[in-house]
Amino acid sequence: MPRPACSRSAGPIWAGTHVLLNAGRVRPATFTEQSAHRSGLSSVYNVYTWADGEPDDALLVLRPVFWLSFMLDDYLVGPEPVIVTSASSKAAIGLAGLLRRRGIPVTGLTGHPDFARRFYDQVLRYDEIARLAPARAVLVDIAGNAALRDRVRGHLGPRLAEVVVAGRTHQDDAPGQLFSAPERISARAAELGWPDLERRFSLALGEFARAATWLRIDRARGPDGAAAVHQQVLAGASPPDRACLVDMTP
Repeated sequence: MPRPACSRSAGPIWAGTHVLLNAGRVRPATFTEQSAHRSGLSSVYNVYTWADGEPDDALLVLRPVFWLSFMLDDYLVGPEPVIVTSASSKAAIGLAGLLRRRGIPVTGLTGHPDFARRFYDQVLRYDEIARLAPARAVLVDIAGNAALRDRVRGHLGPRLAEVVVAGRTHQDDAPGQLFSAPERISARAAELGWPDLERRFSLALGEFARAATWLRIDRARGPDGAAAVHQQVLAGASPPDRACLVDMTP
């Protein structure tokens, strides 16, 4: 792929090729980074997975976002149909696949309807909310857009059983109670044991990654490549079927 034009921010960009980790809780599949400066983070952010040979690109891209998909599916135990915003995002696509596997109808709201239709029972543009017609439904707001949630509430009224705010793309939005995947992961790991939760997650992730034939992965290298990709994302110029892996080695 031709490297996109790079708009560098002021100041130097520092890159490294190595990192020193304080490994603990070493298991066959994972280990935990236990350095003091990371102790304030959720334990979820300190778990690393061993790479067996050459890592699969799709797994590298999808594993972080699929935790949100997986834990939302774990949370949504009711039978109500689900409406998902930012339906073309990879976390939303993963959630839709898990829900539909359980027979839960899923409607996607998105600005990329042609791309998203393959993943949902119904796809609507954001200006088509008036076409929502479930008898009862749960709204999962991946974007974290309060104005959009208000429009859905205004249209569905008492038919809206629950609103789950699962993202905060809109930084000026005050979402109130935000669904926390790390907190739910910690709670479920305490109930099930981490090895069992990781096994369930890995099985579901493997199915999702194998089915992601729609995903196109580009590559960039070094600080300039990372900055260019970052500018693409900020400009909204990254298509929903694309992801980018950045190699920081010289």
